[in-house]
Formats: sequence, structure tokens, C-alpha cells
Amino acid sequence: MIMNKYCVYPFGVLLAVAVLSLALNVNAASPSGNEWFQLRASPYTGGDNTGDGGTGLPADLNYFYVGQTFTSNFEIQSSAPGTNAANIWVDYNTTKVSASGLSTGTYYPSWSGQTISGGRLKSTGYRTTGYSTGNGNFGSVQWTVNEPNAFNYGTASPLTLDINVGVIGATTESNISYDGSDNLDDEEDFVMHLWADTVKPYGLNPGPADTSINVAVETNYTFDLRDSLNGEGDNSGVGTGMNIATPPGVITFNATDYTSWDSYACSGVWGTNLCNTTVNPPSPLGIAGDQRNWEYNTLYTVAVSGFQDLASPSQDQLGDANGPNTMDGKTWTFTTEADTVAPRVVAESPVRNSTGNSVSTNVDITVHDKKTYPGSISGTGVVSNTCRFDVWSESAATTTYQEGMGIVGVAAVDYGYQFTINPGSDFAQNEWVYVLVRDCEDQVANVMTDDLWRFQTSDTDPPYVDQQNPADDSGIVTNGTVDLHVKDDGVGVDLASLVIYVNGVYYKSTAGGAGFVTVNGTRITYASTLAFTSLSGTANDYTISIDPADFTPGEAVPVIVYAKDFSNNLMERVVYGMCVGGGTGQLCGNSAIEGNEVCDDGNTVGGDGCSANCLSLEVCGNNLKELAEECDDGNVVSGDGCSATCTFEGTGGSGSTYCGANTSWNGTSCIAACSEQSSGGSPGVAPLLSVNITTLQAIQIDEDSVMIYWTTNLPATQRVVFGSNSLINIGVPPNYGYPFSTDEVNTNSMIHQVVIDGLTPGTLYAFRPVSKGNGNEIYGPEILMAPLFVDMRTETIEKEVAERVVEVCPQPQEQESEVVTEYIYRDTAPRSAPTPNSVTTQDYSSTGNKSILEILNIQNINSDMVINGRFSENSKLKIYIY
Repeated sequence: MIMNKYCVYPFGVLLAVAVLSLALNVNAASPSGNEWFQLRASPYTGGDNTGDGGTGLPADLNYFYVGQTFTSNFEIQSSAPGTNAANIWVDYNTTKVSASGLSTGTYYPSWSGQTISGGRLKSTGYRTTGYSTGNGNFGSVQWTVNEPNAFNYGTASPLTLDINVGVIGATTESNISYDGSDNLDDEEDFVMHLWADTVKPYGLNPGPADTSINVAVETNYTFDLRDSLNGEGDNSGVGTGMNIATPPGVITFNATDYTSWDSYACSGVWGTNLCNTTVNPPSPLGIAGDQRNWEYNTLYTVAVSGFQDLASPSQDQLGDANGPNTMDGKTWTFTTEADTVAPRVVAESPVRNSTGNSVSTNVDITVHDKKTYPGSISGTGVVSNTCRFDVWSESAATTTYQEGMGIVGVAAVDYGYQFTINPGSDFAQNEWVYVLVRDCEDQVANVMTDDLWRFQTSDTDPPYVDQQNPADDSGIVTNGTVDLHVKDDGVGVDLASLVIYVNGVYYKSTAGGAGFVTVNGTRITYASTLAFTSLSGTANDYTISIDPADFTPGEAVPVIVYAKDFSNNLMERVVYGMCVGGGTGQLCGNSAIEGNEVCDDGNTVGGDGCSANCLSLEVCGNNLKELAEECDDGNVVSGDGCSATCTFEGTGGSGSTYCGANTSWNGTSCIAACSEQSSGGSPGVAPLLSVNITTLQAIQIDEDSVMIYWTTNLPATQRVVFGSNSLINIGVPPNYGYPFSTDEVNTNSMIHQVVIDGLTPGTLYAFRPVSKGNGNEIYGPEILMAPLFVDMRTETIEKEVAERVVEVCPQPQEQESEVVTEYIYRDTAPRSAPTPNSVTTQDYSSTGNKSILEILNIQNINSDMVINGRFSENSKLKIYIY
């Protein structure tokens, strides 16, 4: 194609026949002149990428193997004033190589005539305006080697990619045109060898080096796979490269295939001529994250074989073997280091020197076997059944635990085992517990260094009360003292919080003014406190004695103890009571008759002439149905329904024929038809069980709790029925018409006290005691109380009491009613009675034979509560106010 600044012509316009020139002589110089073409190879294997190797010598020429593809870039040089059109023709031997992918360059903005045909490629570029100057890219083409070009691959008969210039100055073949004139000065053909790769690849450079010893167990194994020009022994030049895409090669260590854990980092002209191979196997113990690759103290034999190069399987056209070529096998050895590091404790629970641990905590110990601590390289492994764990505390002797004991759990963990010790009993509170781990071995008998640590248990239990003297439900003399111990098994009793209530008075370690204590959210306030009579002992066991003012014979003495410890564990209040007698305190079984005891034979066994509670001689006529007695009416007289030997008399063993018209037979004794069952029976028949109504009391404990206290003439059970309404008519068992009842407790005692919680402060409640003993269940009189730590003389209570009308048993004849005023509450010494309010007298003659009692009003006068009302003769009114 010829171009001038005015016209564009196709090839062949000026010359009908192109004249091919002979190939230029091979030389080592760059193209001469200012206007030239040359080919540059990518990649290249010779001395340089221009084909002549920089020397022109056959040994320095580029070489390529059958089956390989490389690229030649067309380089153009044009000096000022430049060029506005150019052609390049390259002739080649189609038997030896194939051309493809002809592309244009960037030297010209326009291109035409890019063709490959018949062993020649043609490329044309041009400008319609302006000129291109300097050195640039005229385009490129890819070449694929089809077969070798000579029997002697070393130096003979190179193949030339010929830049066809025809006649210099012509504008048809390769030319560089300036306004239609060919300015081409020179060109450099590309001269190369085409070879078949018949040289084997090989392995070398093992690491650790062959026959190495004391090799670290975490070391990766490395070696090189190489494919060079001349094979093993000469690492210069390159072959076709290693096949690592799907390597058929095998890497074994002691005959075990490790190929799946290899990796390759390759380089070289063809990308895989040198492949650095790394083998990084997993932990022999299967531990995740373990960096150990090999067993300790082991000789490893490494065999590498079967790896191939990328030589073409169709290269045999000159009598050479087809590819690929397979390496000769390699064998190397190395020996790993010995395990010299013993197991060690790496974690424990509770942690060392920790405090506040539960007394029921398990002890967890994790033992590892590693090369370094800390670290992630395992040892040979812990032998779990060699480990011993000694555990002791300030209060408990040493116990040794080990695998195989039912209370020792063993679980495999990374690098070792976790041992869980679940002691058969809890640790004591607030003490140091010591753990010694010893004797653990690894698989090669390295023995651990003893590991000792400690932890402290928490104080979780509140204080408690014991050694009360007098004991609960026992008697106390009028001038008696109250002795008790307040203990704590943990950090100790907080003496500042210790408050003891005895019979209405609060006591502390030192006397003081107003204060309060809190129990489960309930605030107990007091105006002042007295000091304990004596205090001794330690915070874990205080001995306390209180000598209150003399008691009144027959009254109940309540004792309430409030306490917490220094760990702020709050003790549930301790409530108990005693009955004041006229003599000394009593203790059944001490061979001394005390209080209301009738005997004491030195034991608490019944059936030996002194009952188990020392309150009976176990004889007929003592009003107690005991042993084999059928009855016991309190005498040894026959003819009254119960014989002198305490057997039933009368038809069918029934005593009903001896009951009067106003009584009935309950199977044991005669009972009044309208009796509260505490008054005995019909005349001449003593009850088996009765409530001593003079002892019945309701004692304030806190804002919502009261203690109901009473005594019976015989040992019996205890419970209380109650509600917020007083009952005029008693209902049927078990609650006798009341909505609530406490649980029945068999105290087998004549002294009874029942604490009722959860009452509504300020609400007036009616309580009635119930006891069961010697075959009978009886109830006592009703008692009213509103639980409040305030002055009980309130308008609310006055109103509720005033609205209550009490009805008692029918009387044989009605009585004239009268007005009466009675003082039933007094704060100070008695004073003269105030003048009662006047009331209108009402005639009750039409009421029949009922006795009547009516409360008209209640007045607060100075410090007295005055109740005004009217009643008929024989009416009864009992009011208890606290």
C-alpha cells in the first residue's frame, strides 16, 4: 500500500509482482538507520528478546518448545519528519510454527489489511493527517511451535521469522512511508531454536536438609521441583515447566501419603520452572490450632516421585520421545526432637486466690501437655490416669481424687484433659480450700511439677440460735434469766445488728435509743434498748445472758431474736416462748422434779411409771388416758361410767347413761351442750383435755405478725383458727367457721405458741386456739387483736370493738339489765373513774331467756380506755388489748 498526502492506494498498484529478498544475515547489532522494524519476544529464553540473543551466536538465541506459545511485538522507529503510513510483512515456516491473534498497535490512529495467510502476515497502519514519529508499537502476533526444526537442538539450523522488505525503497512489502516515499533503512528478523523437551524435571534442596536431627516438630518440610534446560546438575535455562495443576506426583513420609498437604510457590520464564514445595501436615493428635506437624523423636523417610513437566505429548517428529517427562524419585531423611517438657495446669476453677465461691462448687482443673507454655505446639499428650488431685481445707482433711472415681469427671480437651471434681459434701463456709495437682505424666513419662493453689468459699448461711435456756415451750421461774447462743459458721455475727426481744423489751450489746431492724422487708422499730446482762465469745459464737425484770407467774414470755452476719446474710427471726411458773426452770429426764413436773425418773421414756414428759405417774385416776386404759375420769370410783380400774362401765361400754339432761356423751366423757369444750364436762366427770383460758394471750411480734399463746392441762397439738370477723356462733370442724387455720403441729407439750404472719396492720382479727390430745380436739375462747406497733387505742379499733355483740349460753331466767362502766386498759396506776356518758336504759324483758351484753361506746380519758354499755346478769365479756 502506497500513501501520499493526497491519495491512498491498495497493495500492488505500483508493482504487480513483489520480489522476495533473501533472509538477512544474523547479526548482533540493533537495526541501523532512522527508520526500521524489529520483532521482540515475550516471554523470551535467550540472551535478550530480539532474537539474536545480543551476540548473534546460536547458543544465545531464543528457544521455544513444541506446544509452547509466545508473543512477538512489532517495534517501529521513525525519525523526524516522521511517517504517515507503514506496512509490515512477516514470512514464516507454517510447518514449524503457526501464527494467530494478529493485533494492531498504537503507532497509527487507523489500520487496514491485517491478514495471516500462506505463511505470511500483513499489517498496515496510516494517518490521513499529520505524522507519527519516534519509537512505538506497530502491533503483535502469537506464535505456537508445531515441531522442532533440527535434529541437533543445541546450535544448528535456527528458524527465522522474516520481516520481508523486498527492495528497500519500494512501497509494497514492509515499508515506512513518508508522503508516498519508502524511508525504511533496516529491519531485524527474529531468529530462534525450536526444540523438543526431552529433559526430566527433578527435586532438590530438601529442608530440613537430608539426614538432619533434632528437627523441631512444628517445622514445615520444603523442597524444590525444577525443570531446567539441561536437567539435574545444571540449573541454567528453563524447560517447559512443572505440571502442578493436577500433580500426578506423590510425597510420602514413612510410606504415608502427604501430597494433600502440599502447596507450591512457582516462578520462571514459563511460570513453573521452579516450584518451591511446602508440606504442612495437621497435628498428629488432631488438635485444632496445634502447630505441631510431626511426632517427637521419630525418624522420617521422605520420598518424592512421579512429578512431570509440561512437555508436549506430540513432540516426537524427529525421533524424540513424546512428553511429558517424569522426574527420577528422590529420598531424604530427618529425625525430630525429643519431648522433654512435662504437662502443666493451665486453667482452674475456682481461679487461684478467688473469694466468694459457693460452698457447693465443683473443682475444675485443665492439664495440658505442650512444648512451650503458653504456646500452640502440643507435647506427646497427657496420660490422664496418672494425675492426682489432693483437696483439703481449714476444716476438712486431705482427700485424694483421680480418674476412675465416680465423683471425678474426665473430658478430653485440646492439648490435654479437663478434670471435674464433685466432692461428696459441700465445703465449709468462709474458709480457704487448697488444691494440689501432682504426678501427671505425658506419653514419654515427663512428670509435671506439683501445682498448689487455693480459693475461698463464700458465707451464704445466716446466723442461727441454739442452746436456749430455758428451752422453747419449757418453764421459767419468775426471776429467771434467758440464756442463748447466736452463732454463724461464716464470717461471723454482726453484733451491731443483733437485737433480742424479751417480754416486751429490746436488748442489744449496748443500751441505746430508738432504732430499727429489718426482716425480709419488714421494718421493726423500737424506742430504746437495754444492754445484754452479759456477752462473751467470738463473732462465730456469742453467748448472751439477759436478766429481765421479774415475770408474773403464769404469763407467757416471748423471745424474738433478730441477727445478720458480716456478709449481710439475714437470719429469719427466731421466735420461741416459755411459761412462767412459781419455781425453777424444769428439764424432764434430769432426775430432779422441777416446775410442774410430777415425776422425773432420769429418762424421757414412757410406760415406766413416769411419762415421757414427766407430767404423769401413769396411774389410773390421774385424768389422763394412758397405756392400756379405756378411760380415766380423774378418780378411782366405780359406778360413774369409768371403773376404779379405768375401764368402761355400763351397757355396751357406753357412759351415756351417766350424763345429765344438759350434757351429752362424746365417747370419752360428758360434755356440756353449749360448752366451749374447755370447761370440763358434766358434774363429777373431769375432761380429758382443756385449755387454760387464763393463759391465753395474743403477743405482738412485728407489724404483721402475732404470737398466740395458751396452755393445756395435757400434752397436745396446736393450731389457731382465725379471721377478720368475730364469730358469735361456732361452726363445725376443722375451722369452726373461721376462714383460716394454721398448720397443726404436734408439739406434745402443755405450752403452746403459734406465730401467724402476713396479717394486715391495723385490721382487727379474731383468733381461737385449737388443741388435740388424748383422743379429743378442743378449742379455746376467741381473742381479738390488731397487729400494730402503735398505741392500740385508735378510733378504728374502738369502732370495730363497739360494733361487736357477744352472745353466750342461754340462761335459765332473764335478768334485769343495767348499765355498767368497766376499765379494761390502763397505762398508769389506777385512778378514779370518770363520770360515764349518760345512756338511755332499754327494757330487755321481751328478749326471752337470753343474757344480753351491748357495748355503747368507748372513750379515751387521759391514759385510760373506758367502755360503756349495758348487760344482763351472768353476761360475760373478756377483752384483751395489747
